[in-house]
Amino acid sequence: MKFTHSWLLDHLDTDLSVTRIAEILTRIGLEVEEMGNPATPIKDILVGRILEADRHPNADKLQVCLVDLGQRKLQVVCGAPNARSGIKVAVALPGTVIPATGAVLRKGNVRGIDSHAMMCSIRELCLGDDHDGIIEVPSSVEIGTFYADYLGVNDTVYHINVTPNRGDCFGVRGVARDLAAAGAGVLRSLTAGEIPGSFVSPISVAVDFTQTHTHRCTYFTGRYVRGVVNRPSPQWMQNRMRACGIKVISGLVDITNYLAFDVGQPTHVFDAQTLKGNMHVRCGREGESLSALDDLVYPVAGHTVIADDSKPISLAGIMGGKDTGSYDTTTDVFLESAFFNPITTAETGRMLNISSDARTRFERGTDPLMVRFTLEKATKMIVDHCGGEVSHVVEVGKAPSTKTSVYLPASFVATHTGVAIPWEEQQKTLSDLAFDLKVTSEGLHAHVPTWRHDIAVAADLCEEILRIHGYDTIPHTPLPPLPISKQGQSSVFSSDMMRLRRKAVTMGFYEQITWSFMREADQALFASKDDDLVLRNPISTELGVMRPSLLPNLLALLGRNQRRGKMNHRVCEAGLVFGSHYKNRQERHVSGVLGGRVFEGSWRNKNPEAVSVYDAKAMLYGLVAEWGLDPATMQIGWTAPPYFHPGRSGVLMLGPKVTVGVFGELHPRVLGHYDIKGTVVGFELFVDALPRARVSNPKAYEVTNLQSVQRDFAFLLHESVPAGGLIATVRSVSKRTIADVRVFDVYVGENIPQGKKSVALSVIFQPVVTTLTEAEISDLSALIITAVAQKHEGICRDG
Repeated sequence: MKFTHSWLLDHLDTDLSVTRIAEILTRIGLEVEEMGNPATPIKDILVGRILEADRHPNADKLQVCLVDLGQRKLQVVCGAPNARSGIKVAVALPGTVIPATGAVLRKGNVRGIDSHAMMCSIRELCLGDDHDGIIEVPSSVEIGTFYADYLGVNDTVYHINVTPNRGDCFGVRGVARDLAAAGAGVLRSLTAGEIPGSFVSPISVAVDFTQTHTHRCTYFTGRYVRGVVNRPSPQWMQNRMRACGIKVISGLVDITNYLAFDVGQPTHVFDAQTLKGNMHVRCGREGESLSALDDLVYPVAGHTVIADDSKPISLAGIMGGKDTGSYDTTTDVFLESAFFNPITTAETGRMLNISSDARTRFERGTDPLMVRFTLEKATKMIVDHCGGEVSHVVEVGKAPSTKTSVYLPASFVATHTGVAIPWEEQQKTLSDLAFDLKVTSEGLHAHVPTWRHDIAVAADLCEEILRIHGYDTIPHTPLPPLPISKQGQSSVFSSDMMRLRRKAVTMGFYEQITWSFMREADQALFASKDDDLVLRNPISTELGVMRPSLLPNLLALLGRNQRRGKMNHRVCEAGLVFGSHYKNRQERHVSGVLGGRVFEGSWRNKNPEAVSVYDAKAMLYGLVAEWGLDPATMQIGWTAPPYFHPGRSGVLMLGPKVTVGVFGELHPRVLGHYDIKGTVVGFELFVDALPRARVSNPKAYEVTNLQSVQRDFAFLLHESVPAGGLIATVRSVSKRTIADVRVFDVYVGENIPQGKKSVALSVIFQPVVTTLTEAEISDLSALIITAVAQKHEGICRDG
């Protein structure tokens, strides 16, 4: 919101400096982002008079002029066609920065004739686009006057940041009201006076809404003005508008735009000669559109419009139509001032992507009592400047009732802010802000003024009191230090969790940070319905429930990337998941998903292997090892959650009751929900189920001179025996000597009994003290065969 100092003085009687006013504005919550003066670029331009204008001896299109500046006379070479003796002009002296070019003017020599100054055009001073000739200043202006003083643009411009709840401060009147309440001056009274009409308006107005849409426009006023002359607006008005970045168009349009910034109530003028029949405020119908003033065409079905008998002529409260706008040839106008619903106005603006000064004000809530006042004010300004004869007022509906009363206990401010403001000062502040008070011994009832749509509860009154008291007066009190928890593992940012995150990255994952919320439809795939996870006030319907797992958001990301052509994925996340079944209703997890191929194809391997359940298992094992545990000593179970493939997944367990992780292929039903193609595997590590992390210095790699020995075994086992259990059994025979056990073949088929399988193992014996003898190797082999037979009923197959 921008306004000039002189504009502010129309509403506020004050003798404070502009700097002090800026300080007070910021102190009461209307932060001044910038201050400037449009006269600064032209502050050195003077008014002079051409005494003589003779043709240049060496150029037909140039003239040599003698210019009188009062104290001195200068010779100036000029090529403007309108340069002639007797006229007054705007003159720049050497050393002046020319606004249009940024260049410093210097004395020059043009075709052999010295030139000691420059007579300027409108464009050269950045005051418009006219460059046909030099500026001609009225003869009444005294020679030697600063040109900026003649224009009246020597006026400080305030640029304030208005918060969305303060719709009243999108008018200079509202800003002045706040300054007066803060003691910066006295608020001047508003005067408009009713302009009597001399005839009945030939255009009537009807508000045609169904019962469910009557709230869209509850009050509409207008009047017909005939015989106007749409001349340029007054210079003082143009100066203010240009200084504030408001486009100057014509007298009729400028008056309505000016009042929107002045008192915060937008109005609009229609060229009455272009209207067909009467006016109707209604909902747009299917197939209707509006050719708007911004030269775009908008569909208006379902939106609030002003129409004549043939078609929509305006998007109510947002923008007028091009066909019925006011132009230089306009002679009869219909002036409109109304109250439009803030919510429906905002919805229309967002849906059609239209930004306008009118929308800015209506969607934040205008003062319904200013509708009739602004109509009368605009009428008077039009008649005074453009002339014309005025009809009687056309009025439909009435100003909506905004009688709201809010109770404020006497102790509320001190209790909720910690700032001790005297009770009498609190009452005075609210009274100065135009709240009508009824004070009791325990508190007060404040009747909210019609322009404050944002005041609803005691906290709102508290905020008003506090900001007028001054945010800068609140003492700086540091918060007490937070207690440091001795159980650092409870945080997702603990050192242990950071180790896991770094490990995941070193394994080739891209770490993600997703919302702690998700769609309810997604949540149903990963957990049973839990009312405790449903948010009461979600930031969007897409983020309505807390996440019971990290996998859903990672899968949603994978699906979006696939639709953009990215097929290979390796992403992970470390964070909190939520649910009633978790201890403290939340738990730390580290999860990851892999999709596509294990690695990108190349000329050496054009068809790399697709990811499999074993890739997910390897990643989970890597994280467990980073935690300080040996995954080989853990058990593998088959009771993975239902969002994993039932035959291609598993769980990692510490004993029969403690599950620390899960891995496997994601169920096709889940992948179909996210529209994911191909195989996707994933894992979840339940960090809070792990014992305390073991951090130890890594052992130095020991090189031995003793020869290792490899022996292969093939066992006939029942098909239900897990390979992991078989490996654990073999390792247990001699943890000191057996260095490694690997499965290199699993066979089911010919020569293998039904319900059986053949599992081949490669066992590495690594001696520690002396080289193993053949007898010692045979003894170890016999122990392995016996252990497998006793534990798994396995039979060693010869050859």
